[in-house]
Amino acid sequence: MRRKIAYILAIALFIVAAYYGFYDNDKAQAITYQKPSPIPQFSVNLVYQNGVPVNKTVSINDFKGHYTLVNFFASWCPPCKAELPLFEQAYQKFSPYGFRILAISMDDNQNALMNFLKDKHFTFDVAIHSPGLGSKFNVTGLPTSYLIDPNGNIIKVIYGEYTTINQDLSGIYTRFNARR
Repeated sequence: MRRKIAYILAIALFIVAAYYGFYDNDKAQAITYQKPSPIPQFSVNLVYQNGVPVNKTVSINDFKGHYTLVNFFASWCPPCKAELPLFEQAYQKFSPYGFRILAISMDDNQNALMNFLKDKHFTFDVAIHSPGLGSKFNVTGLPTSYLIDPNGNIIKVIYGEYTTINQDLSGIYTRFNARR
């Protein structure tokens, strides 16, 4: 009987962890790189751009020359759903300075992703993952975000909901404009 209760509790704990994205999003973990690390090379199928469906392949090299946020999310992930509108706000504010976002869905079902996106009107780029991409980036939970500099180097990784994106970008673009 005790084994059965332990088994049920373990399953319940797993379900709760999966529902909340495997992270304690009140305490998202951020790693800022003192020495920037090159982003792995990859290509993905872009499914949404400027608020409309598309079907084209893009490479991370297409984003070189711009500060870029590469975000791994899923349509079923509550913290992912919470941060995407923040990303849209940041994109609207900082895209005139060249800021880009590539949100990569880890959904296995593209139809589920497209249904999720159809009423959102996100203007940043949204792609569907390619096989092995999550492991290439060591994505162990969602959401996970990588802030990339214009040279293609990872300067910050956020495990969990990225709530400080506007502050981070304000700091980056203030320093960037001061050097001009």
